[in-house]
Amino acid sequence: MNPLSRERSLDPRVFLRLGLGLVLLYAGLETFFDPGSWAMYVPGWLDGLVGLDTFLSAYAAMQILLGVLLLIGRFVAITSFVAFLVPLGVIAFHGITSTTFRDFGLMTAAAALFLLAKENTGGGGASPAGISQKS
Repeated sequence: MNPLSRERSLDPRVFLRLGLGLVLLYAGLETFFDPGSWAMYVPGWLDGLVGLDTFLSAYAAMQILLGVLLLIGRFVAITSFVAFLVPLGVIAFHGITSTTFRDFGLMTAAAALFLLAKENTGGGGASPAGISQKS
């Protein structure tokens, strides 16, 4: 059967999952392999609280985990909710700048994915294949 036939449609949640997942995975790997390029985004008080290297390592691990979970379509609702909180925190501490304005787009995409995942599956998220049957 043709996956693009009228009986089936591509699931927009898959595009949101893949887009956010790739961004988070890339950012996490970049933070892990080049933490110095991300140090300027960490609030000074946080460095004194847990240490810059410790924070950046934990943050990188979280981003990688979130990215992988979204890419494989597991725990989509909770993962997208946490992915919403990450840029919200960045904007809360730095405000809207020429760099952080992009985080607003990621934040709203994560919120949309969360709402779609909760609405359609009760929290499970999109099907791994990305194709959903129309009723």
